[in-house]
Amino acid sequence: MISRNKLIIYIFLICTASVLSAQIANLQVSPNQVLREEKGKKFSGSRFLYEGYKNGLILDFHGEVTTELVRFDGHKNNIEVYNDGKPVIIKKYYYPEIKIEFFDEVLGKKVNHVWKNKFVIQGYGEDYYFEVIDENKNYVILKDFSVDVVELKETGYGEGSEVTLKYVPKIKYFVKAGDNIYELEKLNKLEVSDTFGKENVKDFIKQEKLKFKEEGDLIRLVQHLNEARAL
Repeated sequence: MISRNKLIIYIFLICTASVLSAQIANLQVSPNQVLREEKGKKFSGSRFLYEGYKNGLILDFHGEVTTELVRFDGHKNNIEVYNDGKPVIIKKYYYPEIKIEFFDEVLGKKVNHVWKNKFVIQGYGEDYYFEVIDENKNYVILKDFSVDVVELKETGYGEGSEVTLKYVPKIKYFVKAGDNIYELEKLNKLEVSDTFGKENVKDFIKQEKLKFKEEGDLIRLVQHLNEARAL
């Protein structure tokens, strides 16, 4: 005979499993949108920010959070979720925010990424996912990780021909402060100085010895410009 405490635990486990199953079953996905590599075409490189899936938190527009295995597709600007044994694409309008966090063995530190699709940037479609590098009430620093496909060569003839394609990643940054939007095609001292176009920017870069090999230098500069009300 099952004791009262064991019965309570058993019921709790069943209810928890039911809730988790319901969350997975209710995941809003776009049918038949997982990009497949076409027959007769050979690809090099990757269209993903990370080839493997990472533990992620998916926030829907109701404010509900679901834990899933996710990866970011830079070629299609989609979030791919490994759900119920297969990859699926989640509906952008339904999920405005995605987060992943993991320990990078190569870098020897925790890595965090947050994507949001609420920002309006000219030239980008509705619900476009930008990575948020830094954000407060006055400004936001956004990162666009995209992947182009470049045709390298074609070998063979007729039905036996094979096209070799390469995924080429591109990174672009935006600083949005009110109605002002600053675009950085590259992250280096020359590009930053030309983009913000202020003499005190060059002075601050020199004084702080910023090299812009890391995004932290861009954050420091934007914070300085915000405090000086120069954005």
